Amino acid sequence: MNKSEDGVWNLAFVVGELKEGETEPSTSINILKPICYESFKADRLAIFEYHNSLRLIKSVQLNIQEFLQSVVNYASDFLDSKDMNEEKFDLISLNFSRQLLNILSMFRSLLDHSDFSLSREFGKNSEQLEKWKSIQSKQYDSFFEYRLFYKLRNYCQHIGVPPMQIGYTDSAGQEGISFRLDLQRDQLLEERSIWNKQLIQDLESSPEKIPVIDSLNNWSECFRTISKTLLEIKKEMATEAAKRVLSHRKEHNLPSNVGQLCAVFLPTVNKKPEQLNLTLSWMPEGKANELLNNNPFEKVE
Repeated sequence: MNKSEDGVWNLAFVVGELKEGETEPSTSINILKPICYESFKADRLAIFEYHNSLRLIKSVQLNIQEFLQSVVNYASDFLDSKDMNEEKFDLISLNFSRQLLNILSMFRSLLDHSDFSLSREFGKNSEQLEKWKSIQSKQYDSFFEYRLFYKLRNYCQHIGVPPMQIGYTDSAGQEGISFRLDLQRDQLLEERSIWNKQLIQDLESSPEKIPVIDSLNNWSECFRTISKTLLEIKKEMATEAAKRVLSHRKEHNLPSNVGQLCAVFLPTVNKKPEQLNLTLSWMPEGKANELLNNNPFEKVE
């Protein structure tokens, strides 16, 4: 469809206008110039790859926020009602297990997606992929919590929900309550085939009750570090593409807050057709602007 005998791809400006005497706006497509559609697609892909990574990072963070907010909500509920019956306790356990599984699954999805994306874009022996692998290895080698959460997903996949214990205590002499959510070390060690030698040693030297919230907070710092590196790599790949996308309005003196740019395919015709079906491919201006003008690290704080 990009062959000259079939037609030509053009940059176009699409705007809806409400003309005098009409109740519904009409859409006009203004052809600006011919373009190379392969270059257009490459720029779109680079920008979308960056935002796909950012979206996966946000998804992990939202799952973490949901988990921590649940802790606050359940603690507040217990403080107000002083009631923790078996049915409510089972529901709380189910929700914590579900939310932790969501965190772990989305985390591994980010790792798998990024491995594939960087390998496809730069090659299996590329500097970019090596940088991404290196930052992961550094976190894995340096922090028990990163190793634990990395392998805990395998535990969930092959064994089941992680063994967690919930504890509430309420003291009459102290305002508020004490809340504990712990992983049970001994139950984790019962499934030694899931862990490697290093993690078995880690667990054997850990307390009987491994605090989930503290571990999650420490792991989150590791996750933030690898996320920053990933976004640095993806932004470097997409910056020039984003600049090209945002240069078109200035080049053609178009208003900044009206209409939308796109690529439109105009087929070659020998006579004026009664009806013309156009193929449009939208320009990711909003995503390009966000990439260039927002600090990506603010997205992963």
